[in-house]
Amino acid sequence: MIDRIVDIVEKYGCPDKINSEARRNGSIELLVEKAREKNSEYAGNLAWLGEQIEKKKFISIDEYLYYYTSYGVKQVLNINGATVLAGYLLHKLGVEY
Repeated sequence: MIDRIVDIVEKYGCPDKINSEARRNGSIELLVEKAREKNSEYAGNLAWLGEQIEKKKFISIDEYLYYYTSYGVKQVLNINGATVLAGYLLHKLGVEY
């Protein structure tokens, strides 16, 4: 089984190359471009997400903890992937949100 995994990795290059390609191809700009090329209904959503990231509309974990501990607020701004992930990680650390 390990040999098969090594074969698959080698097919795509070394880990550094794989990680580099994943970072490049995972950029919001490139994802929007690919979605538009496919006439995907999600192109607009991805473009909006990119704009929100540029405007720094998402809060940090520190900010989330500040609002939670200061005001008991469980949801700050809107729900997004980063907030969900932060909430999950905080939950795993024992912070009940």
